[in-house]
Amino acid sequence: MKQKKEHQGMALITILLMMVILVMLTVSLITINSNNLLYTLNYNSRVSALTAAESGVAYAIYELQNDSNWDNDMQTFTKYTDTGNFTIKFEDKAILPENRTSTYYSINNLNDDANAVGYRNTEIYPHTVDLIVTGQTGSTVRRIRVVLGWDNISEGGRCSGTAEVDAAKFIIQRATTAKDQNEGGSFHSNYMLPGDPNDPSITSTSSTDVQAFGGVISGCGSLDIPVYDANSGTQLREKVEPKPIPDIDIKKLVQDKSTVNPAPGGTYRLTQDTKGGQFKLLDAGNNPVTIPNTYIDQATGQLVFTRDVYFSSDVKFEFPMKDKKYATAGVKLEKTGNVYPSLYVNGSTENANSFWVMGKIEGNGSVYNTGSTKFIMETDLTASEETGTELLSEGDINISLPASRISPIQLNLTGAVLTHGNLNATVLDPNAADNPSIAMTGEKWPNDWVEKSYNSDVYGSGTQEISGALTIDLPGPPPLNPPDSDDWSMKIFPTTTLYANAKSMGNSDITLKANGDGSFSFTGTAVGVEINFYKNGVLVTPDNNDLDFYTPCDFKYGSYPSSWYPSSNSVYINGVDYGSNSARNMLYPFMCNAINEMFGGSSDPNSSVALTGPVYTPDVSIKGALVVTDPNNLDGTGQPNDYNGNIKVDLSGPQDKGDFTIIHSRNYEKLLASPEIRSKIVVNTWEELR
Repeated sequence: MKQKKEHQGMALITILLMMVILVMLTVSLITINSNNLLYTLNYNSRVSALTAAESGVAYAIYELQNDSNWDNDMQTFTKYTDTGNFTIKFEDKAILPENRTSTYYSINNLNDDANAVGYRNTEIYPHTVDLIVTGQTGSTVRRIRVVLGWDNISEGGRCSGTAEVDAAKFIIQRATTAKDQNEGGSFHSNYMLPGDPNDPSITSTSSTDVQAFGGVISGCGSLDIPVYDANSGTQLREKVEPKPIPDIDIKKLVQDKSTVNPAPGGTYRLTQDTKGGQFKLLDAGNNPVTIPNTYIDQATGQLVFTRDVYFSSDVKFEFPMKDKKYATAGVKLEKTGNVYPSLYVNGSTENANSFWVMGKIEGNGSVYNTGSTKFIMETDLTASEETGTELLSEGDINISLPASRISPIQLNLTGAVLTHGNLNATVLDPNAADNPSIAMTGEKWPNDWVEKSYNSDVYGSGTQEISGALTIDLPGPPPLNPPDSDDWSMKIFPTTTLYANAKSMGNSDITLKANGDGSFSFTGTAVGVEINFYKNGVLVTPDNNDLDFYTPCDFKYGSYPSSWYPSSNSVYINGVDYGSNSARNMLYPFMCNAINEMFGGSSDPNSSVALTGPVYTPDVSIKGALVVTDPNNLDGTGQPNDYNGNIKVDLSGPQDKGDFTIIHSRNYEKLLASPEIRSKIVVNTWEELR
């Protein structure tokens, strides 16, 4: 009986122990479940708060895309979402950081060229936004800090098709700054032949020296670059992922300018009736025409644009002339104040040369063309850093530059260059249909126009002492006088008193020097020289209608002392008024020609003086960025073709090769930030503030 009671006691103890264990397990499970529930709730709150903050980033991008100056008037901005709310507060960057009132704030520096100071005294780079977004769900707060900027091309050059380069040097470089001296350039091709990843994206010949200065050359296919500066650290990266190219609607950009100083398309011809005569602008039917905001530089034979002009269709500029100013005639974009003129061409087809200048192009401005663009002569254009755009061409960019015996002819485009066609750069074939000696309508340039362009002035040199007077024969009448067959001359009288009306002999001495480079000087004891003109030995600048120049002075073709343009001195040569600045700009080169010939030089383009020696091949240089892309293959995953996105450079000349240079400059990345183009705003960096 006693043993039975003992067993009952043990059972009771066992049951109690089991109950204690079950209670402990139950409490543990409840605690674990409670903790899990709290953890889940906290996790969900943190995720929701982060999602709300991310929504704020997306919202800010949307607002900035529509208004790059968006800052909500510096007011705290809160917006509710499905997961919570987000808050954005911008501060004025002009206020010193220590005087700003917010703990977490954003800075909009998207449209400025200078650095700014942001949260925690961080340096904010130009054309970026330092954005801090606070997301909140309940009491849970999470903050995201992102740097936004315009979607840009980080390479100096990028193309969607193949790049083939045959040149002496293929230079891929990066413009240095005071803070960044790294010259390493970069170039990328998205080309990859479907089914054959070994087909090369970028090809250069064995005689082409490729230099990237320690940068990177990459392609989605293979690379066939036999010679490159590996010792500088340059890397060749094959079979990489494609890099997307932002979409730019060139056609819309041009058409939106249709009301800005509109002018009809067609052929414009800047020509002369007689040698030394006034240049005038005609259409293809030889009818006088005008283009808004242009003038003619009579000294150079240039058509000068001072403001934006929209051409409604294809436009071609020709420069047939009697004076043979082949080296200077062309189109000039002239910066006026802070205005860089742009030409907008509504080209009819991408397969035709919708913008074609049969002459030189120079100046400060930009060209936007919905067709193809043609260059056949020395070119030097610089874009405004405000937009960064030098040339946008929906169709091909065709560069055909002649070889020369003087020095390599240069094509320099400073600014971003983009085409939705191909970029073709070659040496001009003398027998090609685009040679001005063949392609011009009506009167054409001679076959040897290249030689005459760069050898039309063989400059003389020497020294001539003038005591009393010096007579210089002239080839004919001054530029504004009617043509005749009479004998013309001019006399130089050194004098101690200007405007003394000397007609037979000066009262002092002076030295006239020719420096052999087209520049001249008057030096000596005289305070000035008086210059009179004679026709058949008869004075035709009577009284004080002659020229009076203070000395000593230096002068050269196209550059004359300001004292040569007095506001009160009238000049009449045989009754023709030369008092205006434009008239004098025609007279002075005429006089320089006569002085140059006296010293053994020649200003006659038909001179028998011939050039000998090597023929120099032209060079092509783009400083800014080069983008050549198929508009239907911007992400690099589409089918490549022969008509869009390819670069073909062949600068092989008769005796040597020219250089092809691409220099990446951040100054001109603003192309994709232009309000007219509306590039995308993207996230450059992302971090969570703890």
